[in-house]
Amino acid sequence: VALADTYNLQTGYSGLPQSEYEALAGSLVEKALAINDRLGEAYISMAGFSDRDEAAREAHYQKGISLAPGYVPGRHWYGTFLARTGRPAEGLVQLEEAARLDPLSAIVRVSMGGVNERLGRFEQARDDYLAALRIDPDFAVAHSELALLAATTSHVDEAIIQIRKALALDPGNPSYRNRLAAFWEVLGAIPQADRALASIKPVEPSGWLSAWTSAFFAANRGDLSAAGAYAQIAVESVPDDEITLFILGLRDLDAGHPEIAVARYEDTFPALADNQNPLVDVTNYGHAIHFAYLLQATGEIDRANLLLERALAVTETLPTQGSDGYGLRKVAIYAMQGQKERALAALRHAADQGGALLMFVFHREFASLHEEPEYQAIVAEIDARRAAQRKRVLEMEANGDLAPLPD
Repeated sequence: VALADTYNLQTGYSGLPQSEYEALAGSLVEKALAINDRLGEAYISMAGFSDRDEAAREAHYQKGISLAPGYVPGRHWYGTFLARTGRPAEGLVQLEEAARLDPLSAIVRVSMGGVNERLGRFEQARDDYLAALRIDPDFAVAHSELALLAATTSHVDEAIIQIRKALALDPGNPSYRNRLAAFWEVLGAIPQADRALASIKPVEPSGWLSAWTSAFFAANRGDLSAAGAYAQIAVESVPDDEITLFILGLRDLDAGHPEIAVARYEDTFPALADNQNPLVDVTNYGHAIHFAYLLQATGEIDRANLLLERALAVTETLPTQGSDGYGLRKVAIYAMQGQKERALAALRHAADQGGALLMFVFHREFASLHEEPEYQAIVAEIDARRAAQRKRVLEMEANGDLAPLPD
């Protein structure tokens, strides 16, 4: 079971795609259950990868916890599962129990921070990440999560400071190199972004992180053809990634084949393909918005409108900021619905809250706003904020004030 869990954790630590570790982990858990079918730890491990159906996964977690109620990773992973699937308050209860069982677990504290982000409690989330560092001052994961919190609350310069600290502590982690590259790209520091991108491939076990980052860069710089080629590589390993899947959709749309893009979404997300009653929730509402954009291009307006209405309902349950905030998605929904005033108000709100600093690939969904003076003024403000943050962090780099990069 321990080896299976090690495989299960590789996406976050080494960038290994889920599709590659599932088969490895699955056979190990089966062996463990053949030896002891009442091994709670095995059911908890199985819940991490065994089934795409959320109810089945939750049943595995609950059975595992019933058999091993004091097993801290069970409470921990069940809590993060609940938060990720739209039940953060319930998830926090499980994580608090994990922290009670093991008050010196830095990773549990980090996960508590992630759930508090989902609940819009950003100061508490920051305190949780700092608490993890008090437990273990060399815990790179806490610096990485502080970086994501900073980036999604308008402080991309601070995100670079924190991710450099994470990378100095864990230089072989390709996910940290990916985040560093993305943060530099968002600030428009192209040479630094390209150097960070080049550093990913030598340390990742598969090529999907490099492909993802290359697709993001190319799309952000306006080369959709190159972006599509890289995205095609990335989705072979992670077929449901939001950014690369949408890039492929835009590529097909520009090539005059929106039906190919629509079919890809229908195949990848059957729950969204139901014409009468699509299931849109916190796990797929971003995809629903992009799918609606493509459906509009094929003239399927009623299907698109239904997806947009349901995605909008999901945003009402989420904060604007944070790594799980809706960011600019509400802007996209209103713009695609033709509600310009609401779209501009949502953009102003996002800009004031900080989420709009991460504006990049999805601007195509704002097409109806591009000529509006207010839209242009807000974008100019965002660009000025980016420039100021870029200047600050480049000066820090020149002065040697950032954590050193690994060789």
